[in-house]
Amino acid sequence: MCSRYLTVLLHEIPLGELVATAEIVACVPTEQFTPHHLESVWGDYSYGRFAWVLDNVQPLKPIPFVGRQSFFTVPDDLIYEAKP
Repeated sequence: MCSRYLTVLLHEIPLGELVATAEIVACVPTEQFTPHHLESVWGDYSYGRFAWVLDNVQPLKPIPFVGRQSFFTVPDDLIYEAKP
């Protein structure tokens, strides 16, 4: 059941779009973090890595945007226009 569910989700994930905003409230070593089952499927929680703990996650209407590997700034007007 779970693998079938995840397969469906893989086809529904928007690529090249912003879909939410969030606040990072902590960054913890994976040895001190127990992910929810679905989180463990999507992330690499092996020894020596870190996990972000998020709060205030706010969904957005998908916005086409080229992301980056690192932190990056998104113009405020794009976020404002995409709030449901």
